[in-house]
Amino acid sequence: MITEPDWKGHVSNPDGQVIIGDNTEIKEFVVINKPTDKVTSIGKDCYIMSHVFIGHDCDIGDNVQLNPGCSISGFVSIGDFTHIGMNASVHQKSIIGKYCMIGASSFFKGESPDGIVWGGVPAIPLKVNTIGIERSTMTDEEKLLMTKAAEKFIDIFKTSRNV
Repeated sequence: MITEPDWKGHVSNPDGQVIIGDNTEIKEFVVINKPTDKVTSIGKDCYIMSHVFIGHDCDIGDNVQLNPGCSISGFVSIGDFTHIGMNASVHQKSIIGKYCMIGASSFFKGESPDGIVWGGVPAIPLKVNTIGIERSTMTDEEKLLMTKAAEKFIDIFKTSRNV
């Protein structure tokens, strides 16, 4: 169901569009908000499971999987091949990179580079998404670069938080 934005006092842009890519499967009881700006977009080959909420002005990449009950607030960007777990929530204006995973029932807020597995409330980076990266069609060099960057990000996060 495509609806007006769930943002008190704001309505959708009458010229805005909801764009859904080819081969994207959307199951029952999914709510997608119309944009307040220009576009709410969902890429191609995505799988949107039941009871998912997608807020206004979101940009969801290709091959993204949104599991049952997850909620994506407005102005969120989700990179290609990312999975959002069952009942997870993503805070408005968050940016999630490619090949990431947000664990079930987690609350994610902020920015994530590519290839990170997040979990908890609030979500923290747990590890590199080695399975997702290895399954990708990237070159071995691209896989190695993404893995190294993700490892560095996790190390910096743990050091700054004394985890």
